[in-house]
Amino acid sequence: MADPIISPDGNFIWNGNEWISASAPSVIVEQSFSQQPMNSSNSGRKIKLIVAVTLAMLIIGSSLYIWFDYWEKEDDDDDSLPYFFRNNDASGQVTDEAYDNLISLQLMYHRSDNLEWDNIAISISKVGGTVHDTPYLCEIYESNSDAPCTFDASDGKYWLPMYELLISEGDVNICNGEDPYCEIEVTINLIEYKGESNINIYSHNGRAY
Repeated sequence: MADPIISPDGNFIWNGNEWISASAPSVIVEQSFSQQPMNSSNSGRKIKLIVAVTLAMLIIGSSLYIWFDYWEKEDDDDDSLPYFFRNNDASGQVTDEAYDNLISLQLMYHRSDNLEWDNIAISISKVGGTVHDTPYLCEIYESNSDAPCTFDASDGKYWLPMYELLISEGDVNICNGEDPYCEIEVTINLIEYKGESNINIYSHNGRAY
């Protein structure tokens, strides 16, 4: 094959019939090569995004599993099943007067019937030394704010999961504020449950500071 005839300036090639641009093929080649890194970069970003989303889902799933597993192990060996609670120190300080906020109690979740406010009995007793004080039966604050101890029920018929109630002193000074903290045993009984009465579903100690 004869060598191509190139114009003196190097910009055109004679194809036997006419002069054609010698730069056109190179331009096309340059464009195709310049697009390859961009396509490769976009593909890399997509892979990184997929990996990040997958890792995030694994972390969230593992966290939820650990959280539920913790609460199941926390209550596996006591009589609170199938209801799971968590108690914390309530806001405010314990004083030498009545009407102090003592314990916040949260229903985490349950594997049984919904808890009706009218079907639960909450009582508390101060734990001191080797003996317990006489238990005090708490009443709903809106019904009797001067009961020995009170709790705030939510609106509606049921105590739903994640609702956190506040247990407080009523007209009895249960915790006097003299010690660094006041340890309290919180007990919850079902008044009636599947034909039986006074069934304990929770009994744990909490601290009020």
